[in-house]
Amino acid sequence: MPILNKINLFDKLNLELSESEKNAGLGKSKTLRAIIIIVTILVCGSFFAFPYLGTDSSVSIGSGYTWTSEPLIAEYSFPIYISPTVYAGEVEKAKSNTPPVFLPNNNSKDEAKQLLKSFKQTFSESHREMSAADLDVLFNSVSKFIQSVYTKGFIDTDLADISQNVIMIDDGKERFYVKKSRVTDRQKAELNFDLKYSNLFSEQILSEIKSNVIELLQANYLFNSDLSAELIEINVSSVPRSNGIVRKGDIIIKRGELLSDEHLQKLNSYNKSQLLLSEQENKFIKIIGHFGHVFVVLLFLLIYLFKISDSESLDNFKFSLLCSLVIFSSLFAWASVALNYDVPIEYLILIPTFSMFAAVIFDFRTAFYLTVTMSLLISGVRSHDYELGISMMLAGFLAIYSVREIQNRAQIYKSILLIFIGFLLPIVFFGMEQGQGLYQTVIMLIIAAVNSAASPLITFGLIYIVEKTSNITTDLAIQELDDLNHPLLAKMNELAPGTYQHSLGVAMLSERSARAIGANQLFCRVASYFHDIGKIEKPEYFAENQIDMENKHNLITPAQSSTIIKNHVIHGAQLGKQFKLPQRIIDIIYMHHGTSVMQHFYAKAVEKHGRDVKKEDYQYPGPKPSSKEAAIIMICDAAEAISRLENKTIDDLSNMIDLIVSKLIDQGQFDDANITMSEIAKIKQVTSKNLLAMGHKRVEYKTVENLNVDESKPI
Repeated sequence: MPILNKINLFDKLNLELSESEKNAGLGKSKTLRAIIIIVTILVCGSFFAFPYLGTDSSVSIGSGYTWTSEPLIAEYSFPIYISPTVYAGEVEKAKSNTPPVFLPNNNSKDEAKQLLKSFKQTFSESHREMSAADLDVLFNSVSKFIQSVYTKGFIDTDLADISQNVIMIDDGKERFYVKKSRVTDRQKAELNFDLKYSNLFSEQILSEIKSNVIELLQANYLFNSDLSAELIEINVSSVPRSNGIVRKGDIIIKRGELLSDEHLQKLNSYNKSQLLLSEQENKFIKIIGHFGHVFVVLLFLLIYLFKISDSESLDNFKFSLLCSLVIFSSLFAWASVALNYDVPIEYLILIPTFSMFAAVIFDFRTAFYLTVTMSLLISGVRSHDYELGISMMLAGFLAIYSVREIQNRAQIYKSILLIFIGFLLPIVFFGMEQGQGLYQTVIMLIIAAVNSAASPLITFGLIYIVEKTSNITTDLAIQELDDLNHPLLAKMNELAPGTYQHSLGVAMLSERSARAIGANQLFCRVASYFHDIGKIEKPEYFAENQIDMENKHNLITPAQSSTIIKNHVIHGAQLGKQFKLPQRIIDIIYMHHGTSVMQHFYAKAVEKHGRDVKKEDYQYPGPKPSSKEAAIIMICDAAEAISRLENKTIDDLSNMIDLIVSKLIDQGQFDDANITMSEIAKIKQVTSKNLLAMGHKRVEYKTVENLNVDESKPI
């Protein structure tokens, strides 16, 4: 590729970097960060300020819990509210016990007379063979039967559809109850007619009477849906919402007393009454307190992120991701109360999932503080549920521990076991302390087991989504690149074998240096494999590949040499994007030389053209290392390169590494890397020690042929 194209490509890279810097400015915006914090406080605070959306508030302690606080004395009189579940049952009972309402049909008798008259005329004409006496008996029997049915009550509704034992009749003057067994519907009327007259009349005559009279007979009591619904509403409204009252000054719970269901009912009623009173008296102040509660708890995480840890690597996207986890944990805690299930669904809150996710995406300390914050918040949202908070905290900690040295996705089974242990211990021991029944304990453990099994699966699903939709790359993705058979590495081994061996040496040095200062060993090793892949384009211009050939830089100008050397960074980044390497590794390709100066070619240019040469033309494009891992690879890359110089002694090698690192420090290459001088000293020590071990000379052992020894005699 011509040099001109290289320069154009470099200019294009500068444009890309400028755009990247603009985006980075938004990512570090303090204003945006403040907005994220405020939104988090407002959203989480709403779960405190509007905890149950109309459902009854409830305490999170269970029956058998020992009240260790001071005696609870009622500051005001309040009713003992019936629990929502019991009240709902009473409402359903009131509905099912409300009888249907029927109104008299005043036209039924006249219609029956007309029907009977028509039947007599038609039947007489069709049965002329019957005597007048037989016809009179038949017609009188039918008339008496109709009178009997109307007297008892003939309704227009199937008796099978009425679940109550009685029905209500509203005659306009009064309402009275009638037993369901007394009244008749059409089916019952036909059956009674068959039973009463089957011995008197033939089957044909019975059939004619039923089809022409009874089936056409109008009910004398008609169902009224409006009055029935009104009666149901009256009965439901009469269901009591309380079953007693506690007077001001009464002791609700004594210190050391075991809580019974009655105590819990009083305590829930007291909390609800406090909520209702606060809404009337000091609602605004209480809401401010709720949001302040969230802010105080959130301070645990904020102080760690921005005052204790390395906040330089935390952009606003990552920070918003952490705050989203806080919001979702609070939402799940609110839902566990608002849904009001009889089973302890609160143990389905995905704190272990969020803890594992944070440990893999960020680091273990961040995950630790996040877990503490989330556990305290869900405890607060659930009315100071201490037991659940401790359970979630321990399960979250063990979830973090289970991925501390994650190697592959098969570690899911270890995570499941540790998370379940984190739930098991608090549930069992707190249950024993409170005298909790075996059945309830087993139910809680089953739900916790579901959470334990689901958390790792959900975690890896979330990680996959985040990796595919953002520039965040986890160690799981890096682990998959820890393969020397990767197409890029295979190509480098083929086209630039010297660079390939150099990269392996840098990988070994950087991994051991990372171990010495507590940096990411896996990332250092894998990133080192790929840091020089750009040399594939023109391998012959790099010293490690110039085996038995003339140095091609002797044939071109220092400026051309500088451009070619710089372009290995640019081309390497392009190859990384082409082969879909993670952004973290592409960043290392850019950063492994930082903005350092190519001293050799700069010196040649000064020697040839004098001091008019621009130093910037002989600098790498950068940027400078922005992490400890990038700083480690920069040092190890330079150290491994000088270790290949000829005619060096042990002291020379050590001094040269010191000199190179000192120059990098003077150039400010580590200003953004958050690395200390003591850590740099450890890296130099590890690097020197390992390079010396790699370059030591073997002892030349003597052989028998070189000695005048009689082998027949023992030594």
